[in-house]
Amino acid sequence: MENINEILDIQIQSILPDINSYKNEGYSFNINNKENILLITYNNILYETKIIKIDNDYYWHLSPYNNSYFLTNLYNPNSFDMVLFAIKENDTLYKNQ
Repeated sequence: MENINEILDIQIQSILPDINSYKNEGYSFNINNKENILLITYNNILYETKIIKIDNDYYWHLSPYNNSYFLTNLYNPNSFDMVLFAIKENDTLYKNQ
């Protein structure tokens, strides 16, 4: 059985080949290993992304997202791209509310 830290490490390794294109789009990344959180900054807003388990499935959990959070199944195709899209959407739609 995998633990959250191992799953996050695997996901980060899968992201690394695309990291420069993400940075060119304005995202920056930092890892908080102590809390197993991937910190993403976009337009000077800090987002926390972590992997959570609900029932027997794993999800990317992104906060803040509007006044709540955003979840997407970790093993859906392009799930990390969905997280980045949610960040961009949050910035576009909710930043000035």
